[in-house]
Amino acid sequence: MTQIPASIKTRFLKETESYQAPALRREGNTVWYPAFVREVQRDEGTAHIFFEVPIPYKGQNLDDIEVFRYQAAADIRKFFYGSPEAQAEMRDDCTWEAHRLAVRSAFPKEAGEVNEAAQRFEAIKAAFWAAVDAAAAKVGKVRADIETAYPDGVTGEEMITWATANGMTPEDIAALTPTFMLVNLNLLSNNRNWSELF
Repeated sequence: MTQIPASIKTRFLKETESYQAPALRREGNTVWYPAFVREVQRDEGTAHIFFEVPIPYKGQNLDDIEVFRYQAAADIRKFFYGSPEAQAEMRDDCTWEAHRLAVRSAFPKEAGEVNEAAQRFEAIKAAFWAAVDAAAAKVGKVRADIETAYPDGVTGEEMITWATANGMTPEDIAALTPTFMLVNLNLLSNNRNWSELF
């Protein structure tokens, strides 16, 4: 994997840059695993930017980087989860759970491993946007109209204000309210938040 998934927060981690293509490297009891290798053009030529992940050597397969990645998944995840201080910052910013699940998805322990928590969130997000589409259709609008009015995301209160301003009846608002309340409860029970829907 060369691209860093958007939900993975790397601001607390140090990147390495090299003009040589990175590979697994063992130094004593530590194996250095290059993660998220990206190429960048410099005046001197093509450089590689990546994270060097220190992995305790426990007899893993060093001849096949993909096999090694599965064998070392727990240690790679631990590196990207970051320090307790970094995790606390992400919790304060309401980005921890998205980060944690993105790391788990990026570094599965075996081929085909399913991240059920990530799938649950995607289902909640799909239900939310289906409800938004239904609400917009009630007043002859589309999702893009709401996104134009609120480019940085919309709160539940703003959504009601928008619906009222665009002619939605109080009865229609009352009928849609339980759907949005259920979305919010599902988010909370999965350690996610409303802002992550946008």
